[in-house]
Amino acid sequence: MVPRIIHQLWIGRKKPPYELMNSWKTLNPDWQYIFWNEETLQQHFKKGLYNQRQYDIMPELNGKCDIARYEILNAYGGFFIDADSLCISPLDDFFLNNDSFSCYENEFVRGNLVAAGYLASTKENKLMRHLIDRIHCMSEEDLLLGNHTAWQTVGPILLTKTIHAQHYTDISVYPSYFFIPKHYTGVMYNGPAKIYAKQFWGSTPGSSFHGYEFQNIRNELDLGI
Repeated sequence: MVPRIIHQLWIGRKKPPYELMNSWKTLNPDWQYIFWNEETLQQHFKKGLYNQRQYDIMPELNGKCDIARYEILNAYGGFFIDADSLCISPLDDFFLNNDSFSCYENEFVRGNLVAAGYLASTKENKLMRHLIDRIHCMSEEDLLLGNHTAWQTVGPILLTKTIHAQHYTDISVYPSYFFIPKHYTGVMYNGPAKIYAKQFWGSTPGSSFHGYEFQNIRNELDLGI
């Protein structure tokens, strides 16, 4: 089962979006809440992250968050949520009955791309271990490769490719509207189903994800990174 722990991470000099982050604590008082930053990462990972070298090389803050995300989930388990997200409904207990879970970024705009910004797992999880090991094999050249950016090398493209490469059927991938009812392209869910969060696109610094076309994403998933 997924532990009842919410993780959020903020790195860099900008002020964290506390109002958004606090919404997860307020609406989920029965969940343990852990706020991570560069100081707490050093406190909890005293010898550094397993992929500390890749973390230090990665120039994009959102890429650093992704590298840390997988290691935090593997070490503690729980639900890791991007900081630029507003909780609007309490999390239901069925989420806990998973090996791991996430949601699609948007089925209509992004196809089967799995969102790394809403990712949960058990402690010492096989999928997290696969992700960590794949990043560990990345050289500086891999991380800084041409037109590839963090969301491709260590973020949702890597997550989606790893799920498929490992035939990892233990992860539950929920509809995008659970946590991302409105895509940054303007595509919006207007159905009657329960919505748990809203994503405030672009409030997390350093993202180069926006504007990348669906066909390019499909090519990434088909041809590899």
